[in-house]
Amino acid sequence: MKKGIYFFLFVLAIGLTFSSCKKSEEFINPVYECDCGKVNWFGSNHDLLMSEFVRPDETNFLSRRYYITADVSSSGESEPHHLNIIIETDSVHHEFFDLMLSPHISVEVEEVNYNDPTLLVRHYVPVIGNVNINAAILGGSESASFNLSVQESFNGTPAGAILPLSGSLNVLVQ
Repeated sequence: MKKGIYFFLFVLAIGLTFSSCKKSEEFINPVYECDCGKVNWFGSNHDLLMSEFVRPDETNFLSRRYYITADVSSSGESEPHHLNIIIETDSVHHEFFDLMLSPHISVEVEEVNYNDPTLLVRHYVPVIGNVNINAAILGGSESASFNLSVQESFNGTPAGAILPLSGSLNVLVQ
């Protein structure tokens, strides 16, 4: 009887060993590119990694806050280097927004560069420019484009060179 139990346990151990060890394909980390737009930063085009939106005012279905992120790494940079942009409006029915004249639009730009040990995060403010929104009020694909001149912000005060920033984004409105 003991031999039967030992034999059963031996067969079970061998069966578990061979059935639980299987070779699978090598893991390849997915690249986050959404085919949802582009930005032009410092004269170079960069694909967006992400483009999303939320409705900041739940009672207003025309309000939008777009979040976009692009990898703006230069050759030779080994650490992450991203550009994050938030565009917010209280109503997409306006379609064209001049940043200097319209109270219905705001834009925030943040550069996160782990390759720069002196200043990891830089904030920029638009000093002139426009945003165009092709709204999908009833749902579907919604697009926006922007053409801005931004300036680095120190404690809320624009300073330094004025830099061009342009791009486009696409989101799915449901």
